[in-house]
Amino acid sequence: PTGRLEPTSHKRNIVMARFIVLKGNPNSGKTYTMWMVYHMLSCLSKDAKVKHEFKLGEDSWRSFYEPNPIAFNDCNATDFMAKLNINGQKIGMISEGDEVKPLENKINELLKEDIDVIICCVRARNTKNSTFKMFMTKFFPTYTVVWINLNKIGNQISYLEQIKCSMDIVKHL
Repeated sequence: PTGRLEPTSHKRNIVMARFIVLKGNPNSGKTYTMWMVYHMLSCLSKDAKVKHEFKLGEDSWRSFYEPNPIAFNDCNATDFMAKLNINGQKIGMISEGDEVKPLENKINELLKEDIDVIICCVRARNTKNSTFKMFMTKFFPTYTVVWINLNKIGNQISYLEQIKCSMDIVKHL
């Protein structure tokens, strides 16, 4: 599948990205789960042609080719933005989902680049200035969205739950 879907809005003849959104409470493991997804996607198959473009914080884009350019421990689950091209399917990833403006700006940056699938995180709260509320208002009405919920156990989700969520995200590609 190419991941390109028709828009769900009134706009016609425009191909739009679809979203896979990881939703969870603060400190529930969203960023770490995104790192897991990044590495799963990078290793999908030995025949996959993967081009990595990676951005940590406000750094500029760095390009890498397979194998995985950055391991979990290299950045200790720091927020990141990545673009992968896997056998022609363009996938954008944004782990930062705590603050409204940075997330909105990064989503818009990826949308300008004709990305097929955008995987991002939002906080689960539906309050006035939450990333969830911003996403629901600005992107949900127009784009096809698959929601993946991180279920918290105690203060943080379990490692097995993170693996399950990661696999759920990958299967939706």
